Amino acid sequence: MNCRCLRLVLLVSCLVAIPFRAPAPLIYRPGEGWTYETAGGGGKWQRTRAKEQLDVAQAAFGVAGHRIEIQKSTAAIEPERYLGVYRALAGECRIEKGGEGLRMRAEWKLGGEGSIEDGMLIPLGDDRFLVDGGNATSALELPEDIAFFGIDQEGRATNLTRIVFPFSRIT
Repeated sequence: MNCRCLRLVLLVSCLVAIPFRAPAPLIYRPGEGWTYETAGGGGKWQRTRAKEQLDVAQAAFGVAGHRIEIQKSTAAIEPERYLGVYRALAGECRIEKGGEGLRMRAEWKLGGEGSIEDGMLIPLGDDRFLVDGGNATSALELPEDIAFFGIDQEGRATNLTRIVFPFSRIT
């Protein structure tokens, strides 16, 4: 009898609790404090038209139509520190003097296929460089950078990191 009563109470409580909405999160806004927004209920920031929503986002975040451009750096570098050949598990990266600065030539051999990439290195400072492949950058292409680290007896960098791949100097 107790088991049947317990089952009946559980069944009734489930049927009563299911129609109620689950609580939505509390939202904190500086200057306003905590507010409660129901799930699916619109907040003060939501608009029905895309243009109005864009205006709200621009007002809230100060977003304007910025262009992504590679800035030419004036960081002073010692090119001799970086020149040489660096080897990784899947390829080689050769740093040479080229034109106004440093040129990188990377050869990858992954899965039996190889690829060659060239680019100028734009100094960012602190042994970091931006790779400029000569292509126009778009919002969908992220700029790539290279970081050098370590030092040998001659003051040259002993390693570099490109994307996530570590390279070690061989010459």
